[in-house]
Amino acid sequence: GNLNVGPDGGGSFGNTLPGPGAYANNVVINKSLNLPGDGCYSIFFVDAYGDGMCCEYGNGYYKLYNGNNPAVPILTGGEFEATEHRGFEIKSTTAVFSPDHAVANLRLFPNPAVDQLNIEFDLVQPSFVALTCFNALGQTVYHTAPQQLPFGEHRWTTSVNDWPAGVYFIRFQVGDQTVMEKIQVGE
Repeated sequence: GNLNVGPDGGGSFGNTLPGPGAYANNVVINKSLNLPGDGCYSIFFVDAYGDGMCCEYGNGYYKLYNGNNPAVPILTGGEFEATEHRGFEIKSTTAVFSPDHAVANLRLFPNPAVDQLNIEFDLVQPSFVALTCFNALGQTVYHTAPQQLPFGEHRWTTSVNDWPAGVYFIRFQVGDQTVMEKIQVGE
């Protein structure tokens, strides 16, 4: 990438070309990261133009895999503005989201959500999936009945137009696993 872009992104280029080291459009870039061992790590993506990899000017994305399990990504994304900072954990050369887990990745965006909330997830095996959203008082504001979904990537979208601004908690249930996430609604 462009090593001259700072941690806050490069902002708008206007009619000038991106700086040296910028990746070309419509190409797949494969990079290997040699990590020293088990532990918590983070990766930082910077977009020089400030519009992320997806979706206004293309459908770019990133996927981070554990070399010991190249079938299931441990991180995916692409919809951000100038920067995105993601954390992940490696345990005994197996990522936290191993095939033992029914859900490999859960992404909620945008956060904060204004009009709609997108929920993306990858299932490593067919599973029953349900979602419940609670407000800060513990009241259910949104719920899906458990439904059987096939292996692979899934995306749900729900409107949050009628939700009052504030903090919400998402309970995502896949088989016997439960994942809790926090989101903000409103600007």
